[in-house]
Amino acid sequence: MTELLALYAATKQAIMQAPLTVEQISEFKRQLATLALPRTNALEQAIVALIEDNLSFPRFQIFYVQNINGDGSLFSFPIHPFHWQAMTPELRQGFVTQAFMYQAQPVDLNTAATLI
Repeated sequence: MTELLALYAATKQAIMQAPLTVEQISEFKRQLATLALPRTNALEQAIVALIEDNLSFPRFQIFYVQNINGDGSLFSFPIHPFHWQAMTPELRQGFVTQAFMYQAQPVDLNTAATLI
């Protein structure tokens, strides 16, 4: 789980700096292939989906977080640079360190596991 979270954070950080290059995408996909073994944990599956989403639109500086709906289902929610700039510093910091959100607020893995 920690390796997946680290890879997710790396893709997010790279996207925030500049649009991804073909080389970066290839390297991230290679790393994901070595980590994304058959996973049964819902949180791990959600993080793999986020990494794949992050690599889907390389020309845009958009990264994704998993929005937890009221029924516990997940929706990959895009964070566009325009939205990022409009966030408060505290909210931004929460999204830097977390991969999930509930009611527009970042949540940690324990809270995410409870809600899912």
